[in-house]
Amino acid sequence: MRVKVLQTMNWSDISLIVGCIVLSFVLFLAYCGAFHVITFRTAQPYERDLHVAYFHTRGPYKDCGPLFSKVLKIFGGKSPMFALYHDNPREVAADQCRYAVGVLLPNELSNETTAVLKSNGLCQHTLPTIEKAFMTDFPATSFLSCFFMVIKVYGNMEYHMKEANIGTDFGKAPFIELHNHVPGHVRVFMPLEKQERFVLPEFSAT
Repeated sequence: MRVKVLQTMNWSDISLIVGCIVLSFVLFLAYCGAFHVITFRTAQPYERDLHVAYFHTRGPYKDCGPLFSKVLKIFGGKSPMFALYHDNPREVAADQCRYAVGVLLPNELSNETTAVLKSNGLCQHTLPTIEKAFMTDFPATSFLSCFFMVIKVYGNMEYHMKEANIGTDFGKAPFIELHNHVPGHVRVFMPLEKQERFVLPEFSAT
């Protein structure tokens, strides 16, 4: 039966099927952000102090996935997530790079949330309100979005900072990701002021 079906198909039918497959693949890549046009700008990244809870560790940034999974397992995706990358991987050995992954907390913590933080050993810190950061927003729609974000955002940020005549040296301040701060996107930014207050206590001592 399969042979007969193939025999009855002509080249136009095959071309149509192949075309649909290719189109679907291209649309999926677009959905994941492969063709997203990056626009960097200097602006206020958020409007109030951010109270955060997090796990911190050392290691290659590419291995941060398990820490994201750990946080998701605890909070179930109910709280907006964030990540902070402390070291410039061009200057610090990959296995010595410090980073943190966690969630944004409400101003008032419930007894339940306090218990969850304590039982799981999460650290807490407050990121200050700032007026200026070098930043962009990138679509976060699938696991491939992270791959494209690394290439298109982090791979081009230093060049665009130089083009914008940003005085802060690239990599001299932490990079922060706010997940779903803009719905369906990750906001990536580097603070241009109060940079010392973005150094997590656990990192200032190491």
